[in-house]
Amino acid sequence: HLQTHHMKVLQLLALLIIPTLSAAQGNEDVFLIRQNSISATPTGIPLPAIWSYGAGDNFSWTELSFDDSNWQKVETRLSPGIIEDVDLQDIVWFRLRVKVDSSLVNRPLGLVFSLHNGASELYINGDLVLEQGLVSRFDDSYEAYHNPNPASFIFTDTTEHVIAIRYNNHRIGEFHKANHDAGFAVSVVDLNDYLSSTSGSGTAVIEDIYVAAISIFALIHFLLFVFYPSEKRNLLLAFIAIGMALFAYALHPLEYTRNPNAILTFHTIGILSWYGAMMITIHFFQSFIYEKTPLYFWVIAALGIVVVLIDLANIGITPESRLVFDIIAVAELAHMLLLINKKKQQGISPLIIAVLGLVGFGIFYTLSFSGGLPVYPLLSSHYGTFILVVGISVYLSSSFAKAQKKLEYKLLEVQYLSDRSLEQERTNKKKEIENKLLEIENDRKSEELEEARTLQLSMLPKQIPEHESFEIAAFMDTAQEVGGDYYDFSMSQEGVLTAVLGDATGHGMKAGILVATAKSYFHTLVGNNGNIDIIKKMSSGIQNMNLKMMYMGLTIAKCEGHSITYTSAGMPPSLLFRKTENTVEEVVVKAMPLGTQVDFPHKEIHFDVQKGDVLLLISDGLMELFNEDREQLGMDRIGEALKTNAHLSSDAILHAIKGVMNDWLGECRHEDDVTIMVLKAK
Repeated sequence: HLQTHHMKVLQLLALLIIPTLSAAQGNEDVFLIRQNSISATPTGIPLPAIWSYGAGDNFSWTELSFDDSNWQKVETRLSPGIIEDVDLQDIVWFRLRVKVDSSLVNRPLGLVFSLHNGASELYINGDLVLEQGLVSRFDDSYEAYHNPNPASFIFTDTTEHVIAIRYNNHRIGEFHKANHDAGFAVSVVDLNDYLSSTSGSGTAVIEDIYVAAISIFALIHFLLFVFYPSEKRNLLLAFIAIGMALFAYALHPLEYTRNPNAILTFHTIGILSWYGAMMITIHFFQSFIYEKTPLYFWVIAALGIVVVLIDLANIGITPESRLVFDIIAVAELAHMLLLINKKKQQGISPLIIAVLGLVGFGIFYTLSFSGGLPVYPLLSSHYGTFILVVGISVYLSSSFAKAQKKLEYKLLEVQYLSDRSLEQERTNKKKEIENKLLEIENDRKSEELEEARTLQLSMLPKQIPEHESFEIAAFMDTAQEVGGDYYDFSMSQEGVLTAVLGDATGHGMKAGILVATAKSYFHTLVGNNGNIDIIKKMSSGIQNMNLKMMYMGLTIAKCEGHSITYTSAGMPPSLLFRKTENTVEEVVVKAMPLGTQVDFPHKEIHFDVQKGDVLLLISDGLMELFNEDREQLGMDRIGEALKTNAHLSSDAILHAIKGVMNDWLGECRHEDDVTIMVLKAK
C-alpha cells in the first residue's frame, strides 16, 4: 500500500514539476521524452499512466505500423474499481507511442518497472526486450515475477517508436480484494545515471535496520523471560516486537521476494501482525492494573477481529475501521497510563514516553504523508513503534535492576539469619559443656531462675481482655527459664484496645530485665501516646540503660472498632487473613529494634478488618523452629494453618497453630521463645 501510494505521489509530482513532458507536435497520442526530463532525477520520469489497451493475443500488435487508434485507453496500474471489464486471466496488450529528442539518440536508456504484479513481455519496435515471469492463458503454466532491474535499449533516431507490453494476471480478483493494484507502472531512466546512483536504496536499508533492531529486542526479552519466567511482561514485549517486525516486513514484500503474488500473503501477515501487536500492547499495559484479564479486553479483541474480517473481505471501509480500532486502542492505553500513575508505579515515565512516541509519530505520519486515511494509522511510522518498544524495554530493564537489588538485600538478610542461627547453635553447645561442668552451680541457679521465671510470668496479663470488636487468644513458651518474649494489652476507657508483642535479644536475666522494662514503659506511655511515639520513647529509654548488645523488637496493634493502626520495629511480619477473599497476606513494617537508633524513621500503617478476618502476631521463634532435619518452619506453613482454621474461634486457631508447631518440632526442643497472639474480628 505504501509503495503504491508513494509511486502515485512521485508520478503526480513529476507531471506537475517537469513542464517538458508534452505531446509531440502533430500527434497527441505520442509521448515525447526529453533529456532534461529524465536527467532531473536518477530515478527518471514515469511514463504516462494511460496506455492503449487491447484484449486478445496478437504479436503483430508489437509492430509500429499497427493502427491502435480504436483501442480503449486504460490506466496500466489496473487499480481496484478503475476498470471492471479487464480479464487479465486472458492475455491483454498495452501500447504506448513515444519519441525522444535529439540529445537522447543513441544514448543508453532503461525502462524500470516500479510496479509489476503479473507476468509480462516487453517489446520496443517489435523486438523483445524483457520477459518477467511466464505469460500464459493457463494458470498451471502462468508465473508472476517482478524484475527491479532496468531493461536497456537505444533509440537510433527521433522518429516515432512503440512500446508494447503483453500482460496477464491470473489473480487480479485477489489483488483487488486486498485493495492492491493488479497492473504495472513504468519509468524511463538514463541508464548511466541510474546504474551509478544509490538512490532508492535508503528506504530498504532503514527497513532492514529497523527489522533487525526490533528483532534483537524481541530476542533479548524472550531470553529474559526464559531465564526469569515470573516476569511475564518480558514475553509480552517479545511478542509486541515480533508483531511489529512482521508488520514492517509485510509492508515491503518486494524487498524480500520477486514474486508479486507474495504481496497477497504479505497483506494477510500485515493485517494479523498489526492486530496482534495492538492487542498484546493493550494487554501489556492492563497487566499493571489487573491480575486477571478484564472482560472488556475481550470486547476490544472481538472488535479487532471484526476489523480483521472486514479487512480480509475488503468491504470498502477498511481504513475507516482500522482508524476506529486504533482510536479505541489509544484511549485504552491512555486509560491504563492514568491508572498506573494513580498507583504511583515507579518507572512509569518510560511507559508514558513509549505511548506518546507511538501516537505522536503516528499522527505526524498521517498529517505529513497520507493522502487520506493511512493504511495502518498507529503503526505506519517505524519511529513511533521503535520508541514504543524501547520505552517498554527501558521500563522492564529498570524494574529488573530494582528486583536484583532487592534480591541482593534478601540474600544478605538470609545470610544474617543463617549466621545468627549458627551462632545460636554454637552457644547452645557451649552451654551444654558448661552445664556438665557446673551441674551443682546450675542447681542453685536453676532455683533462682525458676523464681525469675515465676516473676516474669506474673508480669504477663492475668487474663485476656474482653473487646466488643475482637476475640483474642495469646500464648507464650520460653526456650529457657527466663525468656525474652513479651505480650501485653491495654484497654482505654473509650474501648480502644492496644495489643503489643515483643522479643528481646537473647534469653536469660538480661532479656527478662529488658522485658520488665518494656512492660513498665508500655503501661506508662500507652495512655497519651500514639504507636510511633511509644516506640521512640521506649527505644530511647532502653538505649539509656546501656545494656550492651541488648535490643527489643516490638509490634503494636491499636484496635479501635474494626480499624487497626499497626507498627513494628525489628519483628517478623504479622499475617492477616481476609475472609471475603479467603487470602492470607503479610503485614510488613521494616524498622530497627528498640535501643538501636532513637531517631530511626518509624512508620505505621492503617487498615480495616471485617467480621471473620484474623490478625496473627508472632515472634520470630515460631517461624524459625527447627525440625529434626534442621529445617525451619517458615511463614508459608504458618499462613496455611491460619487459612485452614480461620473459621474457628481465636482459641481454636491458636490451638491449631500450636499443633502445627509441635508436629514440626517432633522430639526437638525449640531454641527460641515462641509467642503467638490471635485477634479475630467479630
